[in-house]
Amino acid sequence: MRSIWNGHIAFGLVLVPVALYPAESSHKELELHMHDRRDGARIRYARINESTGEEVPWAEIVKGHDVDGKTVMLTPEDFEEAGRSIVKGGIEIVEFVEEGSIDPLYFERPYYIEPGKKGDRGYVLLREALKKSGRIGIAKVAIRSRENLGALMVQGDMLVLILMRFAEEIRAPEGLNIPKEAKPPVTAKEVQLAEKLLEGMRGKWDPKQFHDNYDEALLHVIHQRARSGGKRPSPRAEEAPPASYNIMDLLQKSVAHAGSRSERPARGRRRAATPKPRSNPRTKRKAG
Repeated sequence: MRSIWNGHIAFGLVLVPVALYPAESSHKELELHMHDRRDGARIRYARINESTGEEVPWAEIVKGHDVDGKTVMLTPEDFEEAGRSIVKGGIEIVEFVEEGSIDPLYFERPYYIEPGKKGDRGYVLLREALKKSGRIGIAKVAIRSRENLGALMVQGDMLVLILMRFAEEIRAPEGLNIPKEAKPPVTAKEVQLAEKLLEGMRGKWDPKQFHDNYDEALLHVIHQRARSGGKRPSPRAEEAPPASYNIMDLLQKSVAHAGSRSERPARGRRRAATPKPRSNPRTKRKAG
């Protein structure tokens, strides 16, 4: 694992040298290209000048922004000037908040934090203080020339940083029709049965039992099409949803099913059965 950032955590006048490592493994999708349906030819993108119709080399392309109908083209010096306003070289903690006080909508991307050279004492000090206080550090940190908001918290013996969204990046749920009460009202008996169902489906969180099998299933479809000369297999008949249903009846059946599952011997949950592909080129989707 390679660090993507080296700097320090600053809380008060205390500086703790640290390195930051991505905790997220990038999900590489099955490589798909764009083709012309009529002859199967690949589709390529080109950088076209809208005035001349000619392709533009990368070396001649700059970024710009429209202001009052005029385009301001930016230079590397402009980006450097803007970068002077952001925090430099550190995870600067600005305040400590209670655990559980942050809306999960704000969390975005996790990073592991490792102490740097001579940083062990400060690292352990901050970790133990966070543990005992039950607080999370809210920090500013610059990664790849952009200032980010982050939540510094403890996971076991490790400090982790979760990059967060700024308030302006969260949409307000305006216009959504969220009922306070159902019509007809939900009965106490229905709530009781729903609670019983939740109890019957209770489990211990184990992220390893959940997998994204979509790419493997899609690769299986591709291999089937290749073996059949491009023909599609007959679609499986799907059960149509009922036009209406009785929620009490469904709850009772669900509780009975959950109860029968809980009586079976405990064993690991299996993945959905999918044929093993010959190869698994899980790389990011490319347009051309």
